[in-house]
Amino acid sequence: MNVDVFRESVLADARAEASRLLAEADDDSRRRIGDAEDRADELRRRARQQGRDAERRRLQQQQADERRRAREAVLRARQAARQRLRADVLERLAERRGEDDLAALTTRCVAAARRQLGDGAQVEVADDGGVVARADDRLVDYRLASLVDIVIDDMGTAVQELWQ
Repeated sequence: MNVDVFRESVLADARAEASRLLAEADDDSRRRIGDAEDRADELRRRARQQGRDAERRRLQQQQADERRRAREAVLRARQAARQRLRADVLERLAERRGEDDLAALTTRCVAAARRQLGDGAQVEVADDGGVVARADDRLVDYRLASLVDIVIDDMGTAVQELWQ
């Protein structure tokens, strides 16, 4: 066997092996690039979904905040309306302080306090025309302002409807 022929045979084998190795490397690199692109696509998909989820949560929180602010505004308006009603009623009662029906109301309040606490109750006529009565550790508050608050509370939603 001739050295040239041997060398050509070894070179041919080396070229074939190199071609095979290059083909395998190309296949491996294409597979790795494909896998990397798939992973990158998945990461982009997840990132987009996380962004949508975060935006949805932000919008939900914003809507909840807006609903809370709206409820607070309604409650403030209702409270202001209640306070206006209370002030108006108390003002009208103050204007009628010397009238007979207010004096009759005071008399009824004294009688009610004595029924509740007994005849030995200490009853004081309040500045507004109502009464405050005490017996032992018990107290009855029939001041007109307290009675107005009770009536307004008992009216419930009917008070709100006055201003709607």
